[in-house]
Amino acid sequence: MRGLLGEARREGELAGVRRWLHAHERGLIVAWLVGVSACFALLFAWGVWQRGLESVVSWWYARSGTELARAERLYEAGRFEDAAALLERIDANHPAVIVKHRLDQEREEVLTLLGRSYVALDKKKRALETFDTLVAFDPRNWRNHYARAEALRAFVESDLAEAAYREVLRLHPTHFPTVETLTGMLFDVATLYAKVVELHQQYFNAWLLGSVELSLGATSVGLDVPVDGLPHAFDVPFEVAANFAGDARVATHGYSARIGELALVPAQHVGVAAPIVPAIFAGPWTPTAAKLDDQGRFAAASKESSFAQHVAVPNGAARVRIELTLYKQMSKDLWFKVEKSYSNRLLFDQLEDVRRRTVIGGVLEAGSLFEE
Repeated sequence: MRGLLGEARREGELAGVRRWLHAHERGLIVAWLVGVSACFALLFAWGVWQRGLESVVSWWYARSGTELARAERLYEAGRFEDAAALLERIDANHPAVIVKHRLDQEREEVLTLLGRSYVALDKKKRALETFDTLVAFDPRNWRNHYARAEALRAFVESDLAEAAYREVLRLHPTHFPTVETLTGMLFDVATLYAKVVELHQQYFNAWLLGSVELSLGATSVGLDVPVDGLPHAFDVPFEVAANFAGDARVATHGYSARIGELALVPAQHVGVAAPIVPAIFAGPWTPTAAKLDDQGRFAAASKESSFAQHVAVPNGAARVRIELTLYKQMSKDLWFKVEKSYSNRLLFDQLEDVRRRTVIGGVLEAGSLFEE
């Protein structure tokens, strides 16, 4: 009996709630819509105007970068086990799963350092699997192929390493460290002189433009010069005020060079029939971060390489003419192997041509590494 009374009381209470809801139905709907709209407005104001969502996303993404920096410190300290463990965790949770992600380069850094940690720990299988993943992540990045090639060479997988280095050169044919290493493998290990010649010809003929800057006082012009060991003449607009006196400077940014005569051509004036006589300056050029060889060529020693001479231009100028020759990077050790390979193949005429177009010097920033 008591149970029946309790049940009846609850039914009565529910019926009262239903009647109240029905009576206030319209007001409750309006209140719900206003509340939801207010929530969306606040979320919009915080997330878009105040960039709150961007801050949250940036904070989330920054976590992997902070951990990567810690892993780099562990690696530099020789704590390869700890570095590998941390990098494994970073990679497993890294948001960049495709190459077009905003953190794609960071993911490549994680995989590269993880692979190198495995190499340091002599874990061949894991190292090569990691570098395979790195190459698969972005097969168009020559750095990924180079990291894989270095690992294969470390594990004395010579044939696979050679193929990987050649893949680097397919993507980046002027990468000097690859040319140098691959030449050493062919020359020192197998004495494959024909392959050394072939490799050097590919490097020698690879298309490359060097950025050169010619300046007189505050006036300057940029020139894109083919880096092939051949002279190239330039005739470009270049305004120089009358009675200018100061240094003419050629900055080659790490490329070895030969600089021909500089000619400053005055402007042609309407109604003046007098012939235009350019002011010609034949040097000598004073080098900075470069050394003059016995053939009048400059071997660059850093990316700050430049060459200057004093000029006086009483009539001013409207154009400038100059002849420039740029050379690809070459080391003394590599040149010895290249020269001997040409000689052993009895390619003496080709060797003379290569000698004329080669200077021992240059730096990685000139043809191998570029700012991105």
